[in-house]
Amino acid sequence: MQYYSLIESPNLRPVDNLYSEDLDAYYDARNTGDIYRGPYIADDVDPKKLALRDWIPNADEMLMTDRFVTAMQSYAMQQPDFVEVLVTRNGKDLARLMPNSTKAFHAARFPKLDVIDADKTPMHFWPRFKKFKFMDYVITRPMPDNVHIGIDQRQPGVVLCTEDFKSWAERDRLMVGFTPVPCAI
Repeated sequence: MQYYSLIESPNLRPVDNLYSEDLDAYYDARNTGDIYRGPYIADDVDPKKLALRDWIPNADEMLMTDRFVTAMQSYAMQQPDFVEVLVTRNGKDLARLMPNSTKAFHAARFPKLDVIDADKTPMHFWPRFKKFKFMDYVITRPMPDNVHIGIDQRQPGVVLCTEDFKSWAERDRLMVGFTPVPCAI
């Protein structure tokens, strides 16, 4: 069994950061388990470069396009809670400035997972996990049957997914990348 982490498409250079306009409101939402709905500021981001992505992990929240959300909602799995957010560029709604069919940006509250063993690192499985030697976690428990994407509290910045989710996203040609994570199940 193999799990993956969602990343920006490796063929693309990372876009500049999108950041929340009201940092206090962002932290208030984060501390209460809610999602900051924006606005996110994207003044330094070229809409043409952003149009090449469906997954935008380098914002304060991980953002995704409406195309990504529509595709995810068609998958047979437990769905994250999606919230439409406002992303602005020079004070204007960025979704309206996009050169492709993007009509909105979303943030998501992903299912919580308990799959990472806090006491294990790839060094505990040497040499099998030699290529993961710079990572500080290992997945030792499987995801629940109906969950194909989620976040483990031990690594809150890493969105984990299954091979099924990866194949669905590749089939639908979502503009997202995947990188394998150490998995000892």
